[in-house]
Formats: sequence, structure tokens, C-alpha cells
Amino acid sequence: MLRLAADCTCKNHSCTACKQWWVEHRNLHRELELNPWDFPCVEAPGTPCPFPPGSRAAKTWEADYEAQARWGRLFQAAREARAGARGS
Repeated sequence: MLRLAADCTCKNHSCTACKQWWVEHRNLHRELELNPWDFPCVEAPGTPCPFPPGSRAAKTWEADYEAQARWGRLFQAAREARAGARGS
């Protein structure tokens, strides 16, 4: 998902990378057995507000600390899996 986000070529979530990111997000959401209101399922720590400054949405936007905690756990698990694969 990080690679897909980095490969984004648009501003409105319509490029191929963004479309695939949403597919993977849905898969991850389902795999983690999250509730529909647990959205986003993951959020990188330090993610900036995605809305234009001064907009109504920007004024009420808050970081999702639960999603950031899930991101941290998945990031650590992926790191450990890569280290284990190198040690094999």
C-alpha cells in the first residue's frame, strides 16, 4: 500500500495506483475483521490533514490514533517478517 501511495499520479484518487490502493485497503479492512466505522483501517503516523486548509472538513479533521496504532503494528510485523526471511 505504501508503494501504491507513492506511485499516485493524481490529486483525486482516480489513477491506477489509487484504485489499487483502495482494493488493498478493503482487503486489509476485511482481513483485520474491522467494523465498518473503523475507517481508515490504517493511517501512517504524521499523516497531514487531507482537506484544503480553512475548509469545513479541515477544521474538524483529527488524526485517527487507533488506525495509526494498527499501522504501527503492521509495519513492525512486516519488518520482522522481512528480517526473518533474510535470516533463513
